[in-house]
Amino acid sequence: MAEPFVRRLAGLVAISTATLLAVDYLFKWTVAEAVPREQLGRYLSSYYAAMNVASLVMQFVVGGALVRKLGVGWAAVATPLLLTTSAIVMLAAGGAPRTVLAAKGIDGATRHSVHRLTIELLYLPIPTETRSRLKPLIDGPVARGAQAATACVVLVLGATGRLSRGRLVTLVLALAIAWLVLALSSRKRYLEVFRSALARPPGLEPGLLSVDFATAEMLVERLAAPDPDEVIRSAGVLVRRGRARLVPALLLYHPSARVLRYALQVLAESDRTDWLPLATPLLSHDNEGVRMAAVRALARRADRALLSTLAQREGPRMRGYAAVWQAVRDAGPDARAQLEALVEEAERETNGLLREGIIEAIADAPRDAQLGEAVLRLVDSNEPKLAVTPANMGAAADVLARAIARQGDGRLVPLLVQRLVTRVGREEVRNALVALGEPAFEALVAALHSGASPRALRVHIPRSLARFATTRAAEVLLSVLESDVDGLVRYKALRGLGRMVAESHMVVDPRRAIALAERNVREYLRLFAALTGLRTDRVQEDDGGSRRAGATLGLLEGLVTDKMRQALERTFRLLKIAHPGEDLQALYALAQSADRHASARAQAFVDALLTRRYERGLRKALQIALEPMTNGERVRLSRDLPGTEVPPQQHLAAVAYLAGDTDSFVSDIAIEHATSLRNDGLLDLARAAKSGRGGPERSEGRIRLLRVARA
Repeated sequence: MAEPFVRRLAGLVAISTATLLAVDYLFKWTVAEAVPREQLGRYLSSYYAAMNVASLVMQFVVGGALVRKLGVGWAAVATPLLLTTSAIVMLAAGGAPRTVLAAKGIDGATRHSVHRLTIELLYLPIPTETRSRLKPLIDGPVARGAQAATACVVLVLGATGRLSRGRLVTLVLALAIAWLVLALSSRKRYLEVFRSALARPPGLEPGLLSVDFATAEMLVERLAAPDPDEVIRSAGVLVRRGRARLVPALLLYHPSARVLRYALQVLAESDRTDWLPLATPLLSHDNEGVRMAAVRALARRADRALLSTLAQREGPRMRGYAAVWQAVRDAGPDARAQLEALVEEAERETNGLLREGIIEAIADAPRDAQLGEAVLRLVDSNEPKLAVTPANMGAAADVLARAIARQGDGRLVPLLVQRLVTRVGREEVRNALVALGEPAFEALVAALHSGASPRALRVHIPRSLARFATTRAAEVLLSVLESDVDGLVRYKALRGLGRMVAESHMVVDPRRAIALAERNVREYLRLFAALTGLRTDRVQEDDGGSRRAGATLGLLEGLVTDKMRQALERTFRLLKIAHPGEDLQALYALAQSADRHASARAQAFVDALLTRRYERGLRKALQIALEPMTNGERVRLSRDLPGTEVPPQQHLAAVAYLAGDTDSFVSDIAIEHATSLRNDGLLDLARAAKSGRGGPERSEGRIRLLRVARA
């Protein structure tokens, strides 16, 4: 990716050098014609002095500000755009001296400021090795070659008698237009190279690769390994690469129960029949998991006689599973009556094994009205007993969720929503909710906004809503980010929205995402100022209280630092939502780096990316947050940023300020630190701030009280 961009950059250097040289020739021609010979030295010295002063002002005042405001990509367009405009005016005016002087003024003011700065910044994303190897060639032979070529063109025109003011103006206009077009097209390339520079090397998905004969031979050979993990991994590679037929049926003779369960699953999903005679003996295996895996595999492929035999076995799980599939495969009145009798028996049983077998079969079976009703009856009869402990709920939650989703009974949606609090089977529950569609979505939204929903449930609802991948889901998650008072729920909504955008290419309103990102950057700057205040003018204790004060201060600083990291992380996650095509995770890693070059690369990319009008506030806030500077300077610039709350820069005042923080943990630790300092005045202010009587805002009265308390 970098090499084509390097060629484009070399073209920019060449065409810009040629354009500026042509402007210089035109300027000298005009001056030689318009200014008397005896006044020529005085005129040129005055003009170049004024032009150099203008260039100095542009370099130190305007150039950097222009790049920060427009970004590198658009700032690189500024000089050719101005020169193109001036060349058009020159052509229209017939090369009038004033228009030529204006063009030369643009050249002198921008050549060593905006133009030179943007060219150097365009080199930034190129790999260091490539840059160090090619930059001397571009700045040397390429630039000098462009100058020589332009000079040769002018020389040929002069030697043939075709050189005139109009032709020279036309040459300047043509070169300026070419420069402008190349600069405009280079902006997109610049961003692409930055993505390439920031991106981690992508991993290969084994499932998408073909298997040559030698590899397949090696994998089949490893299926005879004594290690179960190695056997399962080797078979998994064959399955993912579309070579499941190479998994031999003889694998059902393997001594490992794990291998047998995996092999039965793989073989049952194929269209082969060679494994059926080898799977039947596994119905009597010592391991119950193997027996159930054999039942599941054979129920889909075995004949009705075998199913009838399985349905009469003594094992309740196996009997229940086989009876369901017998009813599905037979569909006769006798099989349906037998299933009804089994459901009634399961409603009365105490150990739940028959119920478990029936539900497992329903989760695998096609949709059927009788099966859906059976799920509802079994849940109603057993749910109070099974909901006693999370362990009981989690053990069969995934199977029950799959059964509900398979049969599509919306009456069980509230049960599924409540099961989100259980970790085991949560993914299956979410899949079931998505399969149930709109009723499940509305139930999740209602539970999210209900004040009666426990926090343990609310924190898992945003990720569940994101699974629906709809515009309505994105709107709900954005509303949570904007207004929910629970920080953890907001973070879960952010993670869910980010995953939904990445996986389903959902388009989210970028203005709202940018506004939320800006809010998080301002929170980062507020916490940075609070941390700086904590570390300023610390109070020293002479007695044993100093150890306690040091411990509480360390904990308080650690909490604030962690919240700063979270705020910056959320900022870049929101940026990723607004700009889904960018690798902002790598950019976040660069922004966190202590390497000044890495942080400069991150800042340069942010400047190039955030160019829309509604992104200006975020870009300015990120500049303050990311650019290397002293703590005091960052706090001062944060104070000048409209809408950003900056805490007082004094230790005691910062402690009282943090006591009023909305995060109760931070507030409690600040109160504890105030107590350890044994300062009654500070403690009163901290308690007032926590209770809301003092408020977190700064005031002259509070600062005076803090100074008195400290004295």
